[in-house]
Parts: sequence; structure tokens; C-alpha cells
Amino acid sequence: VLCLWFWGKQSVPQRYMRSLRNKMPQLKLVVMSDDVHHQRLQLETEDAGRSVGTEVKTLKEEELRHYFYADHVLTISEVDKAGIISSLPTSRAMHESRFSTLRHVYADGVIFPLERSKSFDQRNGLIFVGNLNNPTNLYSMRWFIREVWPQVRRAEPRMTLQVVGSLDGESARRSGLLELLRASPGVTVSGYVADSDMGHSLQQARVFIAPIRWATGIVTKQTLAHVHGLP
Repeated sequence: VLCLWFWGKQSVPQRYMRSLRNKMPQLKLVVMSDDVHHQRLQLETEDAGRSVGTEVKTLKEEELRHYFYADHVLTISEVDKAGIISSLPTSRAMHESRFSTLRHVYADGVIFPLERSKSFDQRNGLIFVGNLNNPTNLYSMRWFIREVWPQVRRAEPRMTLQVVGSLDGESARRSGLLELLRASPGVTVSGYVADSDMGHSLQQARVFIAPIRWATGIVTKQTLAHVHGLP
């Protein structure tokens, strides 16, 4: 099973698939996809108002090539499977039988059991949890604070928002997000917190927000909310 993640300099299939095929042709190779990465990159590019360039096209070609030359493909959702199949050119069409969906499972330790959740009327405010050096989180929160939060505060002037997640990286510092958060009424910036403090925050909040503007795969922060009883 070769995990197709594009978070490093070279993907695992790119590094190993050709040599495995040549040296062990009888071996069945399965590619497991965490997301449809070329679609994520294309959505990010379009959201930033840039034209889709060679980077997206090159990544798409590599990604689809790995799927095509695998014996089987595992996707994390039915939507991703459909996205891959629709992206394939006619010359590399793949039958649905070559795909299976392997759902994401929340694998981190649960901070507190559901029976310890406070009732809805005992909780207040909104919460966001995510590493704010990750561009998906960074741009989603910047958009939310600029475009959505003022409307929320006009409707509910006493509404609060706690933002949990690291802001220490270069991407977050250059973005101006910290200054934007601190200047926004009702917003508390907690930065990185330990699990014990995270549990307290999750128990106090009424609603978990995930204002993701572009992503594929599974938005894993939603599972963090669900296993702790947060809508």
C-alpha cells in the first residue's frame, strides 16, 4: 500500500512504484489517497484570484498517473473517488471496480468521553481549532474574520469566538492574521494549547466552526468536534 500524500518533496508512489513494478511484477500495488491534491491546489489558486498554471497541471498529471498504474485505489470519501474518475482523461479511463472507499477514522485520543459533555445551555460562544500555519486553516480564518464575523456580531453583539492553534510559524506571522484576530471584538486568541486545556475549551464552547474555503478528502477538525459532542 503506497500512501499518496503531497506534503513532502516527493510522494511515496513517485519514489517506489516504478522500481516495485520492475523488480516484483507479481506484486499487487494499492495507492491510498488522503485527498485529491491537484483539486485542492486548483481551488486554492482560484480562490486567490490567480490563473491555474503549470504547477497544478504538473501535479494533476503525476497524481492521475499513480492512480492509473496502481492495481487498486483507496479513497477517503465517495466524493474524492468521483473527483478522481471525472479528472481522468479518456485514454486513462478507470472502471469503478478499481476503487474502494476507506473512510477516515478519528485516531487521536479522545480528550473526554461524551457523557462528560456539558448540556447545550451550559455552553457559550464559538470555537475554532487548527494549526494556523496550515494554509487551509490560515486563509479560512482570515476570510471568516473579515467577511463573516462582523455579520455574526451584528446579529449577536455578545457572541464570542475562541481561536485555538499555533500562530508561531512564518506563514502565520506574515499573513497579519494575529493582528486581525486581536483587533476583532469578542475574539480570544489562545494559540497552541495542551490537551487538558483543549478539553476545557471544547466543553465550554457551544458551536465549533470550520469555515474551510477549499479542501478535498475529509475535514478532520470536524471529527474532533463530533467525537466530543460539539455541533
